[in-house]
Amino acid sequence: MKSNKRAALTAKRPLRRSFFQPILAGATSRERLLGCLGACIGIGVTGFVCAALAGTVAHLPLIVAPIGASAVLLFAVPASPLAHPWSIVGGNTLSAAVGVATSYLVSDPLIGTALAVSLAILVMSLTKSLHPPGAPLL
Repeated sequence: MKSNKRAALTAKRPLRRSFFQPILAGATSRERLLGCLGACIGIGVTGFVCAALAGTVAHLPLIVAPIGASAVLLFAVPASPLAHPWSIVGGNTLSAAVGVATSYLVSDPLIGTALAVSLAILVMSLTKSLHPPGAPLL
């Protein structure tokens, strides 16, 4: 009965309106600002640590995609299972390890990349550390 009501409501809405509705419940302005501040601090600290360890900032753009995507999950939707600490740390670390191992074992970059992504998904799934931003670390 409930699904029939929902289907009837969805059918009455124009596709354009329902398509652009947010999937997640809205956060308060304070929560959004805290998420932005947390992401800024997190990305900043990551950049400073990488610069201190590497001694140069030439390679810092390489961290932007995976760490930026992790920051969105962690600070904007912290209740998501993909934003839990084990998912973020384990998923990124395991994916990086799979990527490094694959690059040593497979000489063709196209085959190696495809194999690394699929193996990273497998390893993250088996260890219950699924974290989509871990794949760009390959």
